[in-house]
Amino acid sequence: MVSKSLKLRSARGADEPPTDSRRHVVLLATFFFLVLEAGVLKSYGVLLSPMVFQLDSNFATIGVIFSLSWTLEYTCAVVVKPLVNRIDPNKISMAGGLIAGVALTTSSFTRTTWALGTLFIFFGIGQSMVLVPAIICLHRHYKERFAFACSFAFVGSLVGVLILPIVTEVLIESYGPHNALLILGGLCLNMFPIGLVLKLPKEKHKQPSVSTCKHLLESVDAGSTRTKEFPSEKNVSQTHQVECHILQNPGYNLAECESPNPDKMTGADYIMGKETIIGGGYNEMKMTESTESFNDSGKRYNDPNVDFKDSRKGTRRRIIERISSLKTYTEEAKFFLAFVLPCDFIGAFVLISWTIFIVPFAISLGIPESRAVFVGTMGGVGGLVARVMGTVVLHFHPTWVSGQYVVLCSLTSLMLFVQPLRASYTYLLACSFFMGFGLYGSVCLVEALVSNVVSPKVFPTSVSITYLLKGVSGILTAYTSGSLYDVTGSYQIVFYILGIMEAANVGIYLLLLAIKKRSSMRQNKDPE
Repeated sequence: MVSKSLKLRSARGADEPPTDSRRHVVLLATFFFLVLEAGVLKSYGVLLSPMVFQLDSNFATIGVIFSLSWTLEYTCAVVVKPLVNRIDPNKISMAGGLIAGVALTTSSFTRTTWALGTLFIFFGIGQSMVLVPAIICLHRHYKERFAFACSFAFVGSLVGVLILPIVTEVLIESYGPHNALLILGGLCLNMFPIGLVLKLPKEKHKQPSVSTCKHLLESVDAGSTRTKEFPSEKNVSQTHQVECHILQNPGYNLAECESPNPDKMTGADYIMGKETIIGGGYNEMKMTESTESFNDSGKRYNDPNVDFKDSRKGTRRRIIERISSLKTYTEEAKFFLAFVLPCDFIGAFVLISWTIFIVPFAISLGIPESRAVFVGTMGGVGGLVARVMGTVVLHFHPTWVSGQYVVLCSLTSLMLFVQPLRASYTYLLACSFFMGFGLYGSVCLVEALVSNVVSPKVFPTSVSITYLLKGVSGILTAYTSGSLYDVTGSYQIVFYILGIMEAANVGIYLLLLAIKKRSSMRQNKDPE
């Protein structure tokens, strides 16, 4: 065990940047953001019934409005991610925190459903502008220890699930639902200072390697050709001779050309349009570059017809490349698209539905609101225990991901059938604990499941697809489950339907395991 850890440390070596104190600040900032993000989401279950009464609406409409923030947070991630490559992450996160806090604060003054829905849309967009830079900064700061940092940060989501619903219930009893939204919006304004500390690490500039020097030498030789698009065979052979001389001559010090400035390479003084000598004192070769070839090519590109044809060819080429890459991705990620993605959709559907209806279900059984809120909170406690235990188990047994997922989904399905059987407060607390243990624990394993069925090359694309699907499923889930309750008028029936869906989730994943095992057995028999 000791030798293995030493090997891992030596493998990182000098490539690992030095430890910086800022990364701990980024970790804590991400932690507290997830406390607010998940805590406000869980508080929607407490706010649902009062807001339906205050706005004179129905459960389906208010459920859709409450799901808009969660939906936009994930669907906008595909838009925010490219922006992070062009704009400083802390600027994006600061703007997002300000938008989210102001939107939720302003929603307390609304008295119509359309105005409330509009503000919740901006609230979700603002949260997305904080979430994406936070995860990117966390990954850049921790690199090899990102798994630990991400696991620790997402514990904050369960801390928020435990605390904020209780706080929201107290606020509703003391000040009413609208003033409770006002105070929650004030808490979310803290996302603005959180965005201030989300900065990328300052990495030291690395000198180019030997392969980079080879590339520079090739660039020098390529610039000396007389025809830009069609180099002659003579020039190609000259390039090969120069490279062979420099790389094979033992007297040439190749390490000296590791300077980032190509003009400081030993024996190389490249000046455009002038006679150049390369050789470091051993074999000198004269190379000239004529500027007339560039003028001739410039005249050819001034023709608008040629530009139009070239643009059409470029567009057609890009379309063909994207179709080809899509076919390649579909082939490489077939198990993910056929099995893991449906499992992720079902898990998100069950999670959102249970989060919205667990507190109203307890109230419908005659439990006071002040005590019913603890039923949902106990689910968060079970999820926290499941996440901590799962992290420890996977640390020692990384291959137990599939077994954990099947067990936790089976427990979730069982609890959805068992929970409506009795109306005792203690019974509901116990069922809610095991329900949260299975539900939150299984949802946290989705990224690990994706990594098990796809190659590292397509893993980022697959994860982004899961986030996009979660965002789309958010609004569909709230409306569908809300409509089921409006039609049936029974929380028990809704929970039974969710239990059937979770059982189907177990069946889908067991089918995936059977197919993978069968394919691995075939591969083992083929060499024989």
